[in-house]
Amino acid sequence: MTLVSRGKSWVSMIVLLTLIWAGAVLPASSASAANATPFSDVASGHWAEKWISKLAAQGLLIGNNGLFSPNDSLSREQAVLIAIRFMGLEDKVDVNGIVALPGTIDVDNYYKPYINYAFQQKLLNVTEEANLANNEQGKKWGSAPATREWMAKLLVRAVGKEADATAQAGVATTFADNSFIDTSLLGFVNAAVSNKLMNGVDGNRFDPKSSLTRAMAATVFGRAETLAPVAYDGQVTGTLMSFDVNHLTVLPDNGQQVSYLLNENTVYSHLDSEKIAGQEVLKQYGKVTVIGSGGAAQYVEQIDDNAAVRTVSGKIVLIKPGELTLRVNDSLETYPYDISTPPVVKDAAGTALTTASLTEGSTVSLKVDTIPSSGKIISIDVAKASIVGTLESVNKTDKTLKLTIGGKVEAKVLANTVAVTIPGVTAATLDDLYAGDSVSLELDASGYVSAVTVSNRNIQTLNSAVILKYDEEYKLLLVQDSAKNSKPLFIKDTTRFNLDGEKITAEAGVELLNTIGKVNIAYSGDTVVSAAFITKAIGTVTSIDTDGGKMKVKDASGNSISLTFSAPDVFMYGEMSPTIEDVEVGDVVTAYLDTTLDGVVDMVDVHRTIDYIVLGVKASSDELTVTKTGSSGTETWNIAADVKLLDAAGNTVKLSAFATGNSIKVTYQGLQMVSIQKAY
Repeated sequence: MTLVSRGKSWVSMIVLLTLIWAGAVLPASSASAANATPFSDVASGHWAEKWISKLAAQGLLIGNNGLFSPNDSLSREQAVLIAIRFMGLEDKVDVNGIVALPGTIDVDNYYKPYINYAFQQKLLNVTEEANLANNEQGKKWGSAPATREWMAKLLVRAVGKEADATAQAGVATTFADNSFIDTSLLGFVNAAVSNKLMNGVDGNRFDPKSSLTRAMAATVFGRAETLAPVAYDGQVTGTLMSFDVNHLTVLPDNGQQVSYLLNENTVYSHLDSEKIAGQEVLKQYGKVTVIGSGGAAQYVEQIDDNAAVRTVSGKIVLIKPGELTLRVNDSLETYPYDISTPPVVKDAAGTALTTASLTEGSTVSLKVDTIPSSGKIISIDVAKASIVGTLESVNKTDKTLKLTIGGKVEAKVLANTVAVTIPGVTAATLDDLYAGDSVSLELDASGYVSAVTVSNRNIQTLNSAVILKYDEEYKLLLVQDSAKNSKPLFIKDTTRFNLDGEKITAEAGVELLNTIGKVNIAYSGDTVVSAAFITKAIGTVTSIDTDGGKMKVKDASGNSISLTFSAPDVFMYGEMSPTIEDVEVGDVVTAYLDTTLDGVVDMVDVHRTIDYIVLGVKASSDELTVTKTGSSGTETWNIAADVKLLDAAGNTVKLSAFATGNSIKVTYQGLQMVSIQKAY
């Protein structure tokens, strides 16, 4: 239903309501106290406390000296006036026009234009009200109390549900006092109840002839808002962005955030309850209605608990004013935000940040609004911040790292484990970092440095460099590149050595310089940063030329490795005397290289995975009895300590985790068993 605005007559409405309710408007600072209405004569827990509090904040119900008088009755003419204003139609009433009402309908002069307008809009029916007046000889129609059954008719018409009343006309209600309801009003009573505008009273009665009290009026008009929303001054509905004891921020559908102060006078409620409560009913990112004045919230109602946001997690790759681009899985996604009302930004510890503090490379979780079609960012949680600067020093003893950021030296605490990435350096550690390196730091949830990436260092590489000579006295290494150009380089205390991807000591590395013919070198200037010795290649065969003695394998990182061979020894489980001719594209292999200058393959282990069924387990003696799937024979193995035992998910387990009847997959590298894994 379209939201109706109260229009230009708000001020005059307040004046007129003062006449109706015989009181004065409460200022914002006198709004309802927490868990209490604004009125001293409405006790906590009163059945109408929510609606009295809400309509007081809206300015519809005005008390007198802090009293609401909830049990006082409401006249018909007062009820009609409030209904017209509730419908947002007050501006349509010509208060200065000539009004001619039927003589039997006696109304105070002040209310005549409104009663006349109600007849014109079919909110009231002239014939019905004239007959009612004729049956009440000696009473003024306008000042007579509005009964509950009469109010049902007025309210059903005010919210546009008269068709429901027509459909249920003459149908008996389920109330015990149904016989006391005017038969012409049965349809309206049924419609009021079915649309949850009115309820019965104690004893399953509707009490149709009793007067409508002020508390009842607050309730029926409050309930009617769900069927006929009205745009009250100071009322905002939107997504609850954030709140604490003193503040609350709402994002309306127009995208302009509104902030409110909260205090002991703020009243809270929930759509599903007719009681007032505390902040515990609020749900962040759900939908709320806030009624406020002067920047302070008087009434806050949670109308939908469902979060009106979706979460997007990824790494920031580009920052522009009002826009962030993230790498989410394998795709780039861009999300806008309002610069004038920027999103709430917090780090993993909950510390408030700003969008200006965001850096490319940071891992973040965005809350993106799902209501506006633009899908704007409304909050940013920085899971892992990225800091860019120039490295000054690393102190592993004190677990600190210093770097210069914007001309200022800052110290950061190192996490227990720090991943280091340096282009051209295999298995890099903190020891491989140099002062002057341009680095990007990644911080964990505690704000400690968990990763360091060197983004700008003049590292050059020589792959498969031939070692011509190493002088231990001067630590001078002479190597030759693929173009047979000689290059002198120096081994320093910071030089890192590794063998087949595993870090080794400097002593072991220097020894290999004298025994292995080739090495992969990363160097900066004339200093060797790292020296990697490769004695084997592990990967999937992508091509093989047995006549030409050439083979290519793709390793786990996707790198293609070219290998040469002559007549290598080949080991393959289940095959007698296999040769290189038995190796096929798609096979996973471990190719061992000789340590000569040629570095050719001299041995190949082919990996095989065989299916078995467990027949028996003796964990105490590390024995496993199995039969090969599809075979009738049995085998009993003594499981070596270096064989990996895995469950179906790949987690390490003990031999006792296997049981008779289990299907298992056994992987061999050549003739060597390397792992046993449950099939499911």
